[in-house]
Amino acid sequence: TNLPALTDPRCAPIVALLTDPTVKKAGHNIKYDWQVLRRAGVELEGVTYDSMLASFVLDPSRRSHGIDALALDHLARSMQSYSDVAGKGKTEVPFAEVPVEAAAAYCGADSATVVALHQFFAPRLADTTLQPLLDDIEMPLVRVLVDMEWAGIRIDPAPFARLPKELSV
Repeated sequence: TNLPALTDPRCAPIVALLTDPTVKKAGHNIKYDWQVLRRAGVELEGVTYDSMLASFVLDPSRRSHGIDALALDHLARSMQSYSDVAGKGKTEVPFAEVPVEAAAAYCGADSATVVALHQFFAPRLADTTLQPLLDDIEMPLVRVLVDMEWAGIRIDPAPFARLPKELSV
């Protein structure tokens, strides 16, 4: 049996860890995970590192900042794909239905890769003096983007309505 919902009292220790701002959290594209947790009723706190953003800061013109590409290129490590675990097309199952052992192995490998990428990128960020860009600008913006995506943004549709005429010249 998979874990109960995060709102279940049995998950209180996990929720306490995720919401504790003094416990540092790291991830890869952590904005996505933050949104998933928020939809589940858990507000993530203590986010300090994102390996996707570290890669972007170091090499903004890189073709892919996906964890699988970074692991292969920088760590000589291949990653199991989501479809390897959950299936694809007609055989795909929701991740909640993936056997616990397979889900744990998949998530554990992702977590270990984030740590390894942090160790790989840290000296490069320090050598290029880009660490402050990651820590002081990019990482704080993650929360802002999570909030913007959650609430949405309001736009004035009038300028967009004029665009087809202006661009058809």
